[in-house]
Amino acid sequence: MPPKRKSDGAGGAATKKAKKGALSDADITLAKSVINDVLDGTGDIPEENVPVLAKYARFLEEEVAKYKPEEKTREDIEEEAETLKSIVVRGMQKLMKWVPSCKTKSAKLAYDCVCRDPVVFGALLGLPDAPKWKMHKYTVEEFENAIGSRIKGSARYATLWLNGNVNVRYDAAEGTFKITATYGI
Repeated sequence: MPPKRKSDGAGGAATKKAKKGALSDADITLAKSVINDVLDGTGDIPEENVPVLAKYARFLEEEVAKYKPEEKTREDIEEEAETLKSIVVRGMQKLMKWVPSCKTKSAKLAYDCVCRDPVVFGALLGLPDAPKWKMHKYTVEEFENAIGSRIKGSARYATLWLNGNVNVRYDAAEGTFKITATYGI
């Protein structure tokens, strides 16, 4: 196999053209030094640097706008909540396996999941907005009505159902939630 040729740089990718009114690295450095001098109290803003500072301010606004998340519409929130509901129902059903404590309806399950948007999590549970609580206790009927689905598991000759209370714990800082419940025959 012949060796690869080295690029001479002439036929490479075209360089990006600077936008009209765009800042150069020297302008950014100048703007930062003027701002630091003003903030330190050691200097004033020279008249000739005002346009550079204005361009720098516009540049920073554009950079911040790139990282600002888009506002979600109610339809987007409901769509994400429906997807999350199906994930939660399937995950909880997978955890419902036969164990001897199913006979006494005291088998335990704990389902962990991630939802970074508190409004979507609120929509998952049928709340109008983000939850104001860290932990909430639901009855099985309330939880299944909120989720919109009966949660059942299957054992060989029996159907497993949730019973007792369902505890939902939400950590908004980490964007995680945990659902704990008991189930049995």
